[in-house]
Amino acid sequence: WQDSHQDMRHLRTAGLLAGLLLLLTPGAAHADAVIGDGTPASCQTEQAANNFRIAVEAGGVVSFNCGASQVSLTVDTGLVTQTTVVNGGGRITLNAEGLRQHFYVTGSGNLTLNDVALFDGGGSTGGAIFVDTQATVTFNHGYIVSSSSGATSGGSIYNRGTLILNNVEVGASNAGVHGGAIYNAGGSVTLHKTTLRNNEAAQRGGAIGNRLFSRDKAIGREGDAAIGRQQALRRPLVFCDRQRRTDRRHQSVCALGDVSAPQSRGIHHFDRQVVAHETAG
Repeated sequence: WQDSHQDMRHLRTAGLLAGLLLLLTPGAAHADAVIGDGTPASCQTEQAANNFRIAVEAGGVVSFNCGASQVSLTVDTGLVTQTTVVNGGGRITLNAEGLRQHFYVTGSGNLTLNDVALFDGGGSTGGAIFVDTQATVTFNHGYIVSSSSGATSGGSIYNRGTLILNNVEVGASNAGVHGGAIYNAGGSVTLHKTTLRNNEAAQRGGAIGNRLFSRDKAIGREGDAAIGRQQALRRPLVFCDRQRRTDRRHQSVCALGDVSAPQSRGIHHFDRQVVAHETAG
């Protein structure tokens, strides 16, 4: 009986030590995920779509093994609350069928998209991407094409947090209210070598609609972007709501070129951005 009692005590002690080790061990890194097994067909199944969504939501690095050809994957909305990196390798198109957003980034979610194309987004408040207040999206080298926010703003992207586009083209998107390509609701938008082309808004900002809040600072600069062949300029291509000028020494703008609108709220960085063929109703 004594031997049995000692064995039980040893088991309890081992269990406590194991629990302490779990508490003291740093959280494990998110596991990287690879979609596909080397063929285009392996990336175009319902299971592949499910695996992609699960990997995006789990966090970590998501890449593709779909062969050497261009491949289009039908995707569901990926809810991003972790740090997630999607590497498309210049061969991957994510298609939302005009029915849903590609990515909904909320909480402290941090999404980086590299060398990928987003087609046919169909979500409200951001046809392809929604970025919440504390969230961040960085898009490096890629396309957002043919997205619609329906009767809301942000044909391709609705931003409340931090949005950075590097070498991205956003085109053929439309919004039922403001911001045919991008609607910025008090967040930070940085565009570097980015083209906004053939986007439409029913009301204001065929390219970008910018809603301003008093807590934001102004960093945008006039003349950093080229605006080409604009159409239907009854409303500006880049529209800034609640325009105010409070700092005459460091005036900034959120619209560009000959449709610039001086303002002192809202965070916009424009560096070698091209806006072409944008229309606003």
